Amino acid sequence: MIGRRTMSLNVRLARPGDEPALSTLNAHLHQINLANRPKYFKQALRDEVTDWFRALIQEFSVRIWIAEERDLGIGYASVVLHEQAATPFVGVRRWYEIDQLAVDPAWRRRGVARALTQALVESAVASGIHDIETTCWSFNQGAQAALRRLGFTPKSLRFALEVT
Repeated sequence: MIGRRTMSLNVRLARPGDEPALSTLNAHLHQINLANRPKYFKQALRDEVTDWFRALIQEFSVRIWIAEERDLGIGYASVVLHEQAATPFVGVRRWYEIDQLAVDPAWRRRGVARALTQALVESAVASGIHDIETTCWSFNQGAQAALRRLGFTPKSLRFALEVT
């Protein structure tokens, strides 16, 4: 078990009807990205984000967990299941990649991300998946610190060269 719960927190798989809550929660995360990388990110329209989540919930390779406190969505985590065939360099591999992990700012540092991570770890173990990975923007020091507190360690560095 990763940590302990300190609230009456419920973590469950997202289902149709959760898209508006996921869209609202995503806005907190997206604003951080937009503020720090305005050349890369664009202003997101709520209806488009809601439709995007509606499609994601139906995807076979995607799992989304939503954390609720008294039926109020306060955080979510989305993962993509990846499967890699063997090559001359690596063996067959299956892993979860956390695509997004977001917690409403009013609920941060209260165990929500830990509970979401625990749910996806339990799902991974039940599915025979032994690796969970994620990426984080270099500007997002808060997310990096949270990931370290959750037990993640840096695995690789991704470099970019912007050509004008």
